[in-house]
Amino acid sequence: MEVLSVAGEVHIDWLSVSQVHPDAPDWGSVRRLDVDPETGELERETLLGDTVEGSWSTALRVRCAGGRVEISGNPSKWGRLDALTGLATLGECLEVYNRVLVELGLPPFRRGWYLRTPEGDYRYDGPRISRVDLTRNLVLGSSRGAATWLDWLEGQRWGKQLRFHRSGASTVQAGGRRRRQHVCYDKSLELRANYKRWARSRSFQREQAKRYLTDLADYCDALGIVRQEIRLGTQWLSENGAYALADNWDDETPSELFRAQMGIETLEAGVMSDYKTGVYDMLTAAGIGAQQASRAQDKFLTWLAGGDWRLGLKQAAQYRYAAMLRKHCGVDILRPCNVQQMSAHVRPVLLEARPLEAGDLPAWYRAA
Repeated sequence: MEVLSVAGEVHIDWLSVSQVHPDAPDWGSVRRLDVDPETGELERETLLGDTVEGSWSTALRVRCAGGRVEISGNPSKWGRLDALTGLATLGECLEVYNRVLVELGLPPFRRGWYLRTPEGDYRYDGPRISRVDLTRNLVLGSSRGAATWLDWLEGQRWGKQLRFHRSGASTVQAGGRRRRQHVCYDKSLELRANYKRWARSRSFQREQAKRYLTDLADYCDALGIVRQEIRLGTQWLSENGAYALADNWDDETPSELFRAQMGIETLEAGVMSDYKTGVYDMLTAAGIGAQQASRAQDKFLTWLAGGDWRLGLKQAAQYRYAAMLRKHCGVDILRPCNVQQMSAHVRPVLLEARPLEAGDLPAWYRAA
C-alpha cells in the first residue's frame, strides 16, 4: 500500500510515462482513421488508447500500440476524492500504475538499463517520463491572504525571462507546457469546481462526495491554502536527462527538483501599500544598508510617479535595484506601474506563507 506524503512534503500530482515491451498486445478501443478524401481508401489507422476509470470517478489514460505501453494521469488521486496530499516518490506512483496495467493484461513498468548496441552506442530500455507535476500546499492564513498572495505573485518573475500572469480568476502561472510551468492557484476554488461536477453526477456516491468536498473546500478556504505546482514537460526532461528512471530518480528527487525549479522564494512575500516610507522600512529590515535603501526608494517613487527611474543608471544597476525591490517589497519596477493594485492608505503587510503540515489536517481528512 502506498504511503501518502506528509502534508508539507512535495508530492507528484501528474505522471505521464511509457516503456517499450516488444511482445505487449495492442490495447485501447479509441482509434483514429485517416482516409484519402479522393479515393475513400483507409490510409492509416492509429490506436489512441482508452480511459480507465477507478472509484470516485477517477481516471487514467492508457494506450498500448506497437509494443509501447503508455499511461497518463494523477496517481495520487487514483481511487480518491481529492489529492490535497499525495504520493511523494516515483516508485509509489509506478506501483499504482503497475496494478492497473496488470489488471488490463498489459506488462508492468520495470527498471531499465542502458544497453550497448552493436554500433557502440547506448540505448535506454526502461520507463521514460514525458511529464511530471511536482506539488506542495502553502498556508496563507485566510482566503483574503491567499488572494493577496496571488496578487503579489502576479508581479514577479520566474527566472530572468518569464513573468507570472493571470490565467484565471484565481490562477497565476509562468512558462509553457512543453518545457516547464510554475502554476499557483486557490485550492478551495478548485475543490468547489469539483463539487459542481459531482452535483451533476448520477453516481450513488454523489451525496457523500458533495458533503466531503464541501467540508474540504471550507477547510482550505479558512486556512488560505494555495496550491503550488512545478510542471516539467517533455522538452525540459529530455534536455536535463530527467526522463530516464535508471539512475536519475530516487526518493529525494521530486523534492530536489521542486526546490531547484521554484526559482522564487514564495514563502516571504512582501505586499506593499504605504509606499512613501514602506519601501525604505522593508529594505532596511531585510538587512539592506540605509544609503542603498534610500536610493532604491527614490527609484521606486520615480517609477510610481511615471518617471524614468533608469536615467543615469547602467543596465547592471537597473537590474540590481529591480531585483532588490522585487525580492523584498513585492513590486517589479521593470513592469509598468499598475495603480489598481496599490493603496496609499493601508500600512505595509508581510504575508507569511508556510508549507501545509500533517498537524494541520483535520481528523476527518481521507488520507487514503
